[in-house]
Amino acid sequence: MVAQARGLSNVNQLSLCSQFTAPGSRSRTGISSFDATQVNSAEFVALSADDEWDFFHDLRKQKQALGPGESGAITAAKFRHATLLSNDKQARSAAEEEGIPISGAIGVLKCAVETESIQPTAAVAILENMICEGAWISGELLELFRQRILHEN
Repeated sequence: MVAQARGLSNVNQLSLCSQFTAPGSRSRTGISSFDATQVNSAEFVALSADDEWDFFHDLRKQKQALGPGESGAITAAKFRHATLLSNDKQARSAAEEEGIPISGAIGVLKCAVETESIQPTAAVAILENMICEGAWISGELLELFRQRILHEN
């Protein structure tokens, strides 16, 4: 997932969903590929330029542990000067090597609290629920987030 910060007045503005299809093809959702279209505060992004596709394929060769979604999200972030949103350690590392800003669930939740889009207790509950659903976030990191978000607000 890729985020492009635009004023940050609303956490929904942080949401960009990456959709990777070949130009002119149809995605699994039936939407024709396009460069970028705003849909309910989410922006679907397709790789379209040759340099984007070249970077994507080079990244897939160099970082074989990354899936096509992660590689596509990194590519979209790089060429759109956006922040990569990922909790995946390998994706974050690859983005960092390319000089791409990164954030994860904790950063998004912190931003949501700071912009008063959600209450601190809701942010903690969301993170706890993510962990219950299988997100790989250490108990130490959860506790640190809980302490900072609840005590600073």
